Amino acid sequence: MTEALEREVNERTKDLKEANQQLTHYNEQLEEFAYAASHDMKEPLRKILFYNNHLSETASSKLTEKEREYLNRSINAAKRMAGLIDDLLEYSKASSVSKNFEAVDLNEIIDEIALAHKDVMEQTKASLHFSSLPIVSAIPFQIRQLFDNLITNALKYHYPGRKPEIVITATQTTNENISDLDREKTYYKISVCDNGIGFEEEYSEKIFELFQRLGSTKYSGTGVGLALCKKIVQNHQGTIKASGRINEGACFDIFLPV
Repeated sequence: MTEALEREVNERTKDLKEANQQLTHYNEQLEEFAYAASHDMKEPLRKILFYNNHLSETASSKLTEKEREYLNRSINAAKRMAGLIDDLLEYSKASSVSKNFEAVDLNEIIDEIALAHKDVMEQTKASLHFSSLPIVSAIPFQIRQLFDNLITNALKYHYPGRKPEIVITATQTTNENISDLDREKTYYKISVCDNGIGFEEEYSEKIFELFQRLGSTKYSGTGVGLALCKKIVQNHQGTIKASGRINEGACFDIFLPV
């Protein structure tokens, strides 16, 4: 390499590093703003819910049927907004990667989540099967959020009249031919599969975008859960992939470094 070419390469490398640092700074500022804005919105929304609920409890009998309908719509809209703000706050927190990685036993995590959803699982007669899941190096609260979101989705989007069945398996792999994985590393492939309503295969990437909904509008949700799953897996230097078939079920493959 000539001296002039080497100098040009060094200058371009320096410019690229400075541009990356600046972009990282802007992203951090944007995430801080999103967190602050979402946090500040909670208090006035809490007051709206409080006053609307008070009116519903004390003055409902004095309202016409149409007025009660409008009031109930207002309360439900405020509740949906509160849920969206909470989800956005979780998404913002996941953007700030904690360095507190620990050895996390996924078997214990899934046991905790199953216990938290015991009432729903009994109500829907759902079954959850898993065994011999690995111990991974992870941020505990984030990895719990990841699997809680996936299991919650499997329970929420179950096929009508069919008992929900969730199966979680784990293997080790090095050659999945996935572009965003390091070919030199070994990964745990952890699959969370269900027999629910599924989705069209063409949406397998789109469902991880913010505000994209997995099911139809008859299902509650804000469209943040799977975007949060993707961000958490990226925080752990891994990736997540989805596959599904309409009315047959969905499967989410999580790849985490060994």
